[in-house]
Amino acid sequence: MELRWMRAFVAVATELNYGRAALVLHVSQPAVSQQIRQLERDIGVQLVERSSRSVRLTMAGTAFLPRCQETLAGADAAVRAARNAGDGEHGLVRVGFVGAMASRGVSSLTSTVRSRHPGVELRISASDHSRGTRAVQG
Repeated sequence: MELRWMRAFVAVATELNYGRAALVLHVSQPAVSQQIRQLERDIGVQLVERSSRSVRLTMAGTAFLPRCQETLAGADAAVRAARNAGDGEHGLVRVGFVGAMASRGVSSLTSTVRSRHPGVELRISASDHSRGTRAVQG
């Protein structure tokens, strides 16, 4: 089973239209149809019911869709992780802060780092002058 077949299936399942799925995928409509047929042949079950007017998922297609989405998300994450590591964007960053930075700034920093640099682990420490430093996982 190929990821491109799964991508075609997800596009068709999302759009419920082969033409729109082809536009989303930047390929021709016959290519999408062929990939869906290859996928169905490979797994041995019909995923999509086609008619001249509509496209519907079969029960098998409905069950298969979330697993395809998970698999594709995992594959995309693996590619990002490899690219990040290849670009040096992996590792651990430790950040310490005091006072007012705790509420607004740390939350914003954590969100930004996680979305832009998923390969970077962020460890945040808050300093409490009376008790030393305590770790806050971010």
